[in-house]
Order: sequence, then C-alpha cells, then structure tokens
Amino acid sequence: MSDKLFISALRLLPKNTWSRVVGSIAHARLPKVITAPSIRWFAKRYGIAVQDAELPLSEYRTVGHFFTRKLKPGARVIDRRPGFAVSPADGQVLNSGRLIHRQLIQVKGRHFSADALLKDTEKAKAFEGGA
Repeated sequence: MSDKLFISALRLLPKNTWSRVVGSIAHARLPKVITAPSIRWFAKRYGIAVQDAELPLSEYRTVGHFFTRKLKPGARVIDRRPGFAVSPADGQVLNSGRLIHRQLIQVKGRHFSADALLKDTEKAKAFEGGA
C-alpha cells in the first residue's frame, strides 16, 4: 500500500481510537526475535538515523520504546535564532492550512489556539491569516 493511500485511509478512521490501538501494539512486549527485526524494519522504512539514538537498537524493549527514544547529546542542533520555529520531534507535516481567528488545525480531533501555543495573545495576532 502506498503512503499516500495509507494516509488517505487514515483520514476515515477515528484518530484517538486509532492512535490508542497503534500505541498499544507498539508498546506490547513481544519476544526479541519479533521486536528486533520490527525495529530494524521500522528504522529502515522511515529513514531513521539510528546512529543518533541514545541506545543500540538491541536495547529497545518495544517498537514504542524505540519510537520515543532519546537521542545522543548533540545529535540535533536546535536553531535558536529569533523568528524560527523548531519541532520537538522529527516528523512530517501531513496537513496544513490558514490560521483563522488564531485557531490552529486540529490534531486528533483536538483544537489548539495560537494564543495557547505561544502563551501570548498579542504575539498570536501576528500570525492571523498565515499558513
């Protein structure tokens, strides 16, 4: 199944329920003979820089443990220049849109406001109408 088709199919499912099911499977403790190849496949499939992981792949107990892994100190440099946004996680943007009335796009059925995200209503106003 192509990623595009898979992502389209995901839009039809209830996000919170789907997230809980996948999370339960990912954190299930399975025998190492299943877990280790699953982690290697996951890392290869999604191009994960395993050399940046804090632990060797063999030390992760579950796919979920690997997915939420810590990185080696200095593995990612945070751009601290004013005016630049950084993500707290590696990832891919799957959806975007315009900021209307300072409401951000919903994530798993939950709405977030720019005011709450930035903890500053005045700063949030500067992003009104932006993408």
